[in-house]
Amino acid sequence: MKNITLNKVLVWSGLVALVFVVTFFVWWNKEIVISKGGFADSETQGLASLITGLECNKALRRPVAVMLAGDLEARPLSGISQADIVFEMPVAPNGITRYMAVYQCEEPEEIGSVRSAREDFIPLAAAMKAVYAHWGGEHGALTKLNNKILDNIDAMKYETTAFFRKKTIPMPHNGFTDLDLIKTSPKIYRMVW
Repeated sequence: MKNITLNKVLVWSGLVALVFVVTFFVWWNKEIVISKGGFADSETQGLASLITGLECNKALRRPVAVMLAGDLEARPLSGISQADIVFEMPVAPNGITRYMAVYQCEEPEEIGSVRSAREDFIPLAAAMKAVYAHWGGEHGALTKLNNKILDNIDAMKYETTAFFRKKTIPMPHNGFTDLDLIKTSPKIYRMVW
């Protein structure tokens, strides 16, 4: 009698465990898409940006990472609010910072004040497979970029084609660009988008 009861308990325990395992695997493999309106079926949504995870009709477009000034004199910055993600890091002992704004989904009319490449930002841009746009840079960063560690476009070489200066703003905060200029510059045009 004990064997029959023990067998029934083992069979029922096994069935309950099997139900839990099957439920777990179904739940684990279910794709959940988050949109502005909350949860939605993946078939009814567009592609999601790999940067933000949000729906983006340009999700297959290569991101562009632009270095921007963190100096108070350069504010307000143009186009920073339309970036998919913005990184800020200190670049000098006196507390000066730089931003790297990454654009994929939105296209601001202009982006600036564009500033110099910094070594600490290069791995972030490389991780997103972004084109790195900057205006000159520190020696270590330029050495890495000139060794083609990352696709980049330097305003020191492409000032009149992919970047421009605003005469109403004092240097060095008067460097600007936009995504159309970057995308159509001769160097970037050869890169895979």
